[in-house]
Amino acid sequence: MRAWALGAAVALVFARGAYAADACPIPGGTGSVDVFLDAALAAKGRGESDIALSCLGRAYLLEPSAGLLHNMGRLFEDLGRYRQAAESYRRLIADPAADQALKDADQTRLHNLEVRLDRAWIMADFAGGLRVLFGKRYLVSGQELDARPGSVVLEIVDGDTLHVLRFTALVGQRTDVKLPVPPSAERDAWIDLGIGPRAVAVDGREVDGPFEAIARLRLESGAHDLEWTDRQGHSQRVAIALAPGQTWVLGAGGPVGASPWPWIAGGTTLALGATSAVFFGLAEGDRATIRNAARDGNGVVTGITFAEAAVLDERSADRTVLAAVLIGGAITSLGLTLLAAWMTEP
Repeated sequence: MRAWALGAAVALVFARGAYAADACPIPGGTGSVDVFLDAALAAKGRGESDIALSCLGRAYLLEPSAGLLHNMGRLFEDLGRYRQAAESYRRLIADPAADQALKDADQTRLHNLEVRLDRAWIMADFAGGLRVLFGKRYLVSGQELDARPGSVVLEIVDGDTLHVLRFTALVGQRTDVKLPVPPSAERDAWIDLGIGPRAVAVDGREVDGPFEAIARLRLESGAHDLEWTDRQGHSQRVAIALAPGQTWVLGAGGPVGASPWPWIAGGTTLALGATSAVFFGLAEGDRATIRNAARDGNGVVTGITFAEAAVLDERSADRTVLAAVLIGGAITSLGLTLLAAWMTEP
């Protein structure tokens, strides 16, 4: 009964974790405890701690033991899943059948983990040539730093590009980041910095420079509040909405390949204006037909009948009204054109 309870507890640990117990690469999906242990050792040797953990979990579900529970705790700890590591150690310590030396060792490990359980952690893995800033701290590759749980921002300077990337940090867990993260056409947008500004802030957060050596800024697409100080010391601020793959040119008229609305509104203005002019011309043509109709010596119109003149006069009035409506639409569209241009101007 105790073995079944511990097995169920470990299954619960896996259910809560990021790796399923069936991730162990065993042909056919079944095997003995020894087969799973061999697979775990092989995976550990390849540096695949997550797969090794899955294999140990499969072995434990077949034959629960304190040794397996201890090794799973170690792997959870290696993976930065500190709360799950602590849970494994606590279960071993509570097992009356476990070896006392193993209990003492895991009690020490549990004690050392206590400071990690109520904080979030982040660690970046990157080669030389990158400068990685987290908050006000520059990261060393492989260095673990505590973080506020939730969304965290890393700034990575790679050549002439500053990447502003967001990651999620969870309580009691380490977020491992492999850098550089390749750009994504479905997620990222860009800001072309042009002549380097003195300072730039995105969403109220000042990003690191120096901007003399940085030509563009990469960030997530979407709505952003952008502030910058130019070389003359003038501060500017604009709310922008960038689509994936879009580039905003700082201080030079807005996004490249950006919103089509200014062009649509401008085209609509021209089309309405031209159509209005056509109808005004047609109305004037009807009136001219009446004015220029042949007359006799007494000035009586003889070129068209009274009924024809009435039709032309009525049609002229209708065309004049329609032309006036189109003119109103053209004026409205012109206003929208100016508004759209203003909204895309940084």
